[in-house]
Amino acid sequence: RKAMDQERILRQYQELKQKLLEVDFICPGSVTRIFQECGKPNCRCHQGKKFRHGPYYLWTRKVHGKTVTRQLTEQQALQCKQWIGNNRKLRTIIKQMQKLSSRAAPWCR
Repeated sequence: RKAMDQERILRQYQELKQKLLEVDFICPGSVTRIFQECGKPNCRCHQGKKFRHGPYYLWTRKVHGKTVTRQLTEQQALQCKQWIGNNRKLRTIIKQMQKLSSRAAPWCR
């Protein structure tokens, strides 16, 4: 029984290694789309949400423990969102690999 468990764990681990090969570029953080009011008191943007300037795309992430935000173009934001999704996939796969590793070698916990 123990040998069958080890074989199953090894097979699952090999499948996860294959999934790693499918992960493309990665990027941490999040992308938000915002509309803003400007500082000009007579500007139309102060008349309501539908008149605000934008959309603006902001990429936010942590760098050395500090939050860093950068404005992106719409195209950059779309690409960044895709890479952030790839980063999540990568982290999920690694967590699954760690679980399997600890099942294969209980002393590794």
